[in-house]
Amino acid sequence: MPAYMLSSNHWSRSNNNAIHDKLYVPYFEAGQFMSHRLHSDYATPFREEYEREVMTSSLTAVDKQNRSVLPHRLLGPDGRSVETPEQCPNYVVISYTWGRWKQPTRIYDTPVQDLDIAVQKIANGDHAWVDVFCIPQLDSDPLHAQEIGKQSAIFRRASRAAVWLCSGGGDILAEVCSWVPEEPTFVDPITIPFPSLFSMREGSAQVTLEEFRRRTALIVTLGKAVPWTTSLWTLQEAALRLDATFYHKNGEPVLHQYNQQPITVRHLVKTLRYVEQALQNRHPQTFNAKWEENGSHELSILNPPPALGITETDVKLWLEAIDTVNTINLHRLESMNANELLLASTHRTCKRPQDRVYGIMGAIGVNVPVDYNMDPSDLMNKFLIELHNTLPAEMQAFHRHRYIRPNIRPWLADEDSIPMGIVRQRSFTPTRPFQSINLLGHLALNTLIFVSDKGLDELVSRFLGESALAYFDGPALCQISGGMIINKDSPWSGDGGSRVMTCLVLRLVHSQNQMALVPLGQLAGLQMLGWNFIYLLLGSIGPSRGSSVLPVQNFRRLAVIMLNEDLCADPSSSGVGGSLDSSASKNPSRNSGTGLLFVLGGINLNGNQDLQWGAKSSRSQKNAFCVYEGKKPSKGSAPTPDQPDAMGVYKYVQAKKKKTIYLQATACKVTFSAAQTVAQRALDPRNADNWEN
Repeated sequence: MPAYMLSSNHWSRSNNNAIHDKLYVPYFEAGQFMSHRLHSDYATPFREEYEREVMTSSLTAVDKQNRSVLPHRLLGPDGRSVETPEQCPNYVVISYTWGRWKQPTRIYDTPVQDLDIAVQKIANGDHAWVDVFCIPQLDSDPLHAQEIGKQSAIFRRASRAAVWLCSGGGDILAEVCSWVPEEPTFVDPITIPFPSLFSMREGSAQVTLEEFRRRTALIVTLGKAVPWTTSLWTLQEAALRLDATFYHKNGEPVLHQYNQQPITVRHLVKTLRYVEQALQNRHPQTFNAKWEENGSHELSILNPPPALGITETDVKLWLEAIDTVNTINLHRLESMNANELLLASTHRTCKRPQDRVYGIMGAIGVNVPVDYNMDPSDLMNKFLIELHNTLPAEMQAFHRHRYIRPNIRPWLADEDSIPMGIVRQRSFTPTRPFQSINLLGHLALNTLIFVSDKGLDELVSRFLGESALAYFDGPALCQISGGMIINKDSPWSGDGGSRVMTCLVLRLVHSQNQMALVPLGQLAGLQMLGWNFIYLLLGSIGPSRGSSVLPVQNFRRLAVIMLNEDLCADPSSSGVGGSLDSSASKNPSRNSGTGLLFVLGGINLNGNQDLQWGAKSSRSQKNAFCVYEGKKPSKGSAPTPDQPDAMGVYKYVQAKKKKTIYLQATACKVTFSAAQTVAQRALDPRNADNWEN
């Protein structure tokens, strides 16, 4: 599809907005698949291929005997703690909740003699690894930090994994997990029943309501009855070993009530996924209490028929159950990437603030040196930088439709963000573009790609050609456009309309702001869907002055863009920020300087004049000039940081042969209908002057 479709970029803030229809934040229906639908039982073919591509299996045979990944000590079959021999034997790793790493008093719910009996029963003649016996308990011992740092390898290396419910709660866990059969079912199992119009008509609604209350109360007590479900360390251990089997306090396996098979972490994850769906279904987006003949309407707990007898206590219980499931946060564990695991860890409990890093880094696969004397804030910032340089695609795999809570770090996923859970990192450039986090929480980068006019044409072409997909930050688009882009559902339905809307949104933002891209690397497992590369899209919000004498240009995080083919530099452009094309033989032009900072609503770019403006001033296009408050500077002059226009962003416009187009002039008005016509007819760029409506 031609790159010049929808190529008008003559939007400006000085235009009369009344003559334009409003733009809407584009929303692609395919985005729903990026999170939860992967792990539906009906997506088996895709899931199998995806997991083969991205899921790491057990350690290789070479690694299994690598001393650096072996535990220093193990519990022998006789219950004694011994140093791991040269030829490491098979061992079972045991996850539990009390005595986490260092606990002066180890006797809580289980006496020491019972602990020995339970561990030996779970080990069943094998060696075992239990942290309280196998890790030195003093922070000053070098082995203490070493063993914590390689917990991921210790868990992955184990021949078996077990979860010991030493505080009890096995019976509650068994009942909850027995609501869902082990084998896949064609119809979703009913975990939390709720009366329907049909049951009300048949007179069985009250029986169903009582069962709803009983099961919902059981979910609420799950977190307290089974402390293993709320510990930060056990979240990591669950992520590392989904195959771990649950054991009662006495060392006996927790069995499914119907098939009498041992219950695993994976089955608990599956059960909680169905429970979460059932609880959310009690609040349908639309509710119609009309008594239809088929009785198929779902009833909402917030707007039930009076005859049902729903009380405030029922609503409170329902809300507490939702909160419990979200606190446990295992229902999406199978599809969690780095940023989701990090966010899930914020709901879990730990005794020391440094464990916010050490208690989850093994599951994510990105380690930092263990030092309990380090300031917790500095440690977390160091960890976040390492995450962004190792797994940038996964850390930025989210988008937002709204802000509810104060947005302190918009570059980091939070409770208001929508995760793209199946995004996994395949490879990334070793340049380590993410630099640091300052005292204000701003994230600094040293790599940036400016989007030129021709580069924008290339992006537009890819969206219209269905070889690009964007996930937008709706509030950021609304703010950066001064309200020209409305953050609500678009009247254009379907992905086709969203693609045209995306092109209009990009044109508008590009006309008012400098757009830039940050490469996030190559994707794994999504090739069958046509997505191989991922970028972070930024938009400037005008220069300002910082504490340094150097100029500062602010950016906002606008979207993540997935592409079939990578973006590369246009060979006709020199310097940083040249046009982008799809040539696979070239690398994108990149801007390397003193840093790019994400601030509250966006990003700051710190740099010198050559860094910020070198790409634009290096253009050799004939008759190219800078529009400054509607006045044409002398030919060939370059913008400087002390000459911002009213928007604080310099704009270049290619002069026509007989007509000069100023950005602020109402030279071309593109409405939705006109843009759609352009998209359908693929008009030649020479006809752009005729696009006035």
